[in-house]
Amino acid sequence: GAGFGGLSPSFMWKDVPPHTQSLVAMMYDASPNFPADFGKVFWLVSNIPATTTSIVGAASQRSLMPPLSMELKNSFGEIGFTPPCPGKGEDRVYRIAIFAVPHPTPMLFLRNNFLSHDVERELQHYSLCSA
Repeated sequence: GAGFGGLSPSFMWKDVPPHTQSLVAMMYDASPNFPADFGKVFWLVSNIPATTTSIVGAASQRSLMPPLSMELKNSFGEIGFTPPCPGKGEDRVYRIAIFAVPHPTPMLFLRNNFLSHDVERELQHYSLCSA
């Protein structure tokens, strides 16, 4: 079945660098033992206000998202969170990366079926740091 009960996970962060105006959050598959899925992005959120320190669970596609934030298409071509569906008994690793951007989030030019490294490449010109 779908991971996370089909709902977007909650997560928090701290120590946002000075001069940050917006954040980008990305949840992706970081399972090295499953190369066919490695880097697939399940959730991509941009324009998160720099004063935000968390996203609550089940927020995707609801009014629970941080004000002004924008959920973008993920690797599956869907806007918002797509729950992972690992095979029975598969031990998967999912990571959430936060990128600090010194201005309102730029447009991300991503091809269809993009992967996490494509997002990182697009943001490397803009971000102050990532965690």
